[in-house]
Amino acid sequence: MSAPCSKETGLGVTKKQIWHKIESLGLQIKKVEQRKLPNRTKHNRHFFDTIDSKEKAYVLGLWVGDGWINKKDYQVGFCNNELELVELLKTLLESEHKINKRKQKVNTNSRLIIGSKILHSGLINLGFDTDKSHTAKYPDIPKELDSHFIRGVFDGDGSISRDFRKKDNIPNLTISIGGTFELMTSINTKIPENTPKIYKEKTHLNEVRSQKSEVRSCFCSWGFIAPLEVRR
Repeated sequence: MSAPCSKETGLGVTKKQIWHKIESLGLQIKKVEQRKLPNRTKHNRHFFDTIDSKEKAYVLGLWVGDGWINKKDYQVGFCNNELELVELLKTLLESEHKINKRKQKVNTNSRLIIGSKILHSGLINLGFDTDKSHTAKYPDIPKELDSHFIRGVFDGDGSISRDFRKKDNIPNLTISIGGTFELMTSINTKIPENTPKIYKEKTHLNEVRSQKSEVRSCFCSWGFIAPLEVRR
């Protein structure tokens, strides 16, 4: 009849008996570092598996503009000076992760970090990597979602400046989007007619710029700005 299982190990022997046997055999115990468990905080792990909605396309664009991935810890991160954008991304990702805020000289930076191998893999499969700032290309998404993706890129890494033309004092708007030259080239082809020029700078950041009213109207239809007559 076998001995009853010990409450300590469930193997029929105690921990003390196991260690005594190890010592009697002269075995050496190698310490193994405990592996950090992945983050189990609730979120939609399969969000980036398939970009099939305007919300997913927008979030992807937003991440391209102001996000990153970390291969070591499978981190997917996003930071922006506008808390509302970070909260929106958190909501769409169905995340319960905490938003970290860091005060800077001029404003407060808000950051959302999610540790998820599946979410991380989704971005990798879309063609992105840990060096996104230098290698990002336009993802393969349905054509009808292009405007939502570009709007996300703009919200993450775009700007609008306003000045007045010297010759007639007419208000002039400049719309800029930052990104790699490959990404900007692709975005340029998505803008119908009178596409703006691409200024290739010495750094890895390049911009699509335009001061033409026709292009401005096109961006308006994608929700970037309102026409001047509406803003008066």
